Amino acid sequence: MAYKFTLDPSSKKFECPSCKKKRFVRYIEVATKKLAPPHFGKCDRADNCGYFEYPKGIVGDYNTIQYKKEEKAFNHYLPIALIQPTLKLYQQNNFVQYLYSKFAESEVKNAITTYKIGTATTFKSATLFWLVDINQKLRSGKIMQFDKHIGKRVKQPKAKIDWVHSQLKRKKILPKNYKLKQCLFGEHQVNHFEKCNKKIAIVESEKSAIIMSIIFPKYLWLACGAKDEIKLSKLLVIKSRDIILYPDKSCFNHWQSKADELNELGFNIVVSGLLENIDIENGADLVDLLT
Repeated sequence: MAYKFTLDPSSKKFECPSCKKKRFVRYIEVATKKLAPPHFGKCDRADNCGYFEYPKGIVGDYNTIQYKKEEKAFNHYLPIALIQPTLKLYQQNNFVQYLYSKFAESEVKNAITTYKIGTATTFKSATLFWLVDINQKLRSGKIMQFDKHIGKRVKQPKAKIDWVHSQLKRKKILPKNYKLKQCLFGEHQVNHFEKCNKKIAIVESEKSAIIMSIIFPKYLWLACGAKDEIKLSKLLVIKSRDIILYPDKSCFNHWQSKADELNELGFNIVVSGLLENIDIENGADLVDLLT
């Protein structure tokens, strides 16, 4: 019997959708040798994981169809009215004060408005990065504290980070089963900038996306929020756009692997290796280089 798909006979392994270990063998189409969508394959950790999914019934753009079904079933949003009361007290906001120390007042005010930068009272002088999706729906807000002199996150004696939806759950304002489905930070701008056809540049941190939008406004700057957040569920809304990824130093190979998978699904993603060729510490990003 001839099969349409077979497990990739090469030694290449991917991150398993279940256990997240790089022990996942993907299926390839026999006729074209192209990889099937990234969740089809077999984890070779048979005893510890055992994930297995054969690519049955792929019709058209399977991943887009599947994502739209998931998105339709997802209805955990917060009231958009939560944002407005936080758009003040910037003299107490360490990150905003850092921006004012580096850039023109008009540039900072524009960034505040564009990215809906809020001030939180959870921690003293904390900043609120709201996650508003392409449909202008509020997913949550990430609360972080920064050092106003150097613009970096406060990590000592411990990192100060929280989420708005987590706070509301602790206060029993939200039900315990509220589940955050993240979107790209800055995603609410995508439709607005589509007409001018700006390329989209993605960095890891929200802070860096905002600062790069001031330094290099030629691109629409978005943030994925974490090293492992370059994935289909977040990037599908910008599939039709030209995308450049700017990974932190030492993360190039990881993001290139993710980009390769997405490009097989019809994306147009280029990964910048700029920081890999520069003598800068691991984990540094574009902002560390430019400022």
